[in-house]
Amino acid sequence: MAERGVWPCRLPVEAELGCVCLRQVVTNCIEFLDGGVYEGEWKDNKRHGHGVYTYANGDTYVGAWFTGAKHGKGKYRSASTGSRFTGEWKSGQLVASSVQSSDGSQFFSGFDKGVPSGPGAFAFANGSLALGTHVPAPAGE
Repeated sequence: MAERGVWPCRLPVEAELGCVCLRQVVTNCIEFLDGGVYEGEWKDNKRHGHGVYTYANGDTYVGAWFTGAKHGKGKYRSASTGSRFTGEWKSGQLVASSVQSSDGSQFFSGFDKGVPSGPGAFAFANGSLALGTHVPAPAGE
């Protein structure tokens, strides 16, 4: 993603790079041209370590990054629905998650390429539980 702004710069040497060094960790706050904002750790000019990305639509991801992609434990919140995804990412893709909806219901599943996969469970807000296995949709649907 292209950068629009980089801040804050407090140390003269780091000012040219637009970063602040704290405990040998480089942290930046960058606003991208698409309106997204990242604040967190960097390595080799990529999001790396712990950080927060706020999308232009208000969605947020808080968690681990590895060489520029979501990787490791994290939490994603949808601004429009209020749903919260708490799980594990690998190379930018969600691989396992619990999803809590604004109505209090919860969904637990593994994911493959962003789609629920394998065994899963749905806990309704009233406490009822449904267990099952995700079956891929036929090709073309």
